[in-house]
Amino acid sequence: MAVNFGQGNDTGAEAASDVQTYFGEFAVVQGFLQEQSLYSNLFRSNGTSSVTIGSQTFNVTNYVAIALPESIQLCNGETDSLTAYTLSEGMPSGSTLEVPTFVDIAGTSSLNGGTPFAFTVRITSLTVG
Repeated sequence: MAVNFGQGNDTGAEAASDVQTYFGEFAVVQGFLQEQSLYSNLFRSNGTSSVTIGSQTFNVTNYVAIALPESIQLCNGETDSLTAYTLSEGMPSGSTLEVPTFVDIAGTSSLNGGTPFAFTVRITSLTVG
């Protein structure tokens, strides 16, 4: 397994840790996508666009925060304050699942007294099987 970050390339245990750390956030994103009605007061569609990932070209819906900073109460009782939020997701040809193709999130978490966080994830390769 290998994960490319900017100028670096992590392999082995580091790559596995990267996946757990960064791509685990996709589970949070998927939760949002499945429960959009619960978050409709926080996020809105900002239109659609076409993306090409590998040989796949498909439409994605782009979501943004309605207002920033945005406070979100998490199910574990903690609160995240978002200062940036952009999400794009769509369904590649041959897939039955919506795929997050781009996520840009930043803010602070009440965990550990206001820990800042920021990450951007862009899918650059996709295989539908």
